[in-house]
Amino acid sequence: MGALALCGNRAMREPFGALPGPVRHLRFDDESALDKIDSSIAAVVVEPVQAEGGVRVPDARFIRALRERLRSRGRDADLRRSSDRLWTHG
Repeated sequence: MGALALCGNRAMREPFGALPGPVRHLRFDDESALDKIDSSIAAVVVEPVQAEGGVRVPDARFIRALRERLRSRGRDADLRRSSDRLWTHG
């Protein structure tokens, strides 16, 4: 249920009712949205390549701005993978 809480698609979350949180969703690839990352944020989860409804890849400037925002707030800004394998299909 935790992963579902992170899903940005409200239609995917709503059938399950209350999910773990609070979770704050920010606009994809929008540097101005990074201002919402403040001292109340415990973790930032980023899906850098989104594939629902087509492939969306954020601008490299956004990723750099995100890293800088996290570091300026004293947060770890290193990349982590969610598994030990890169899963693909097709």
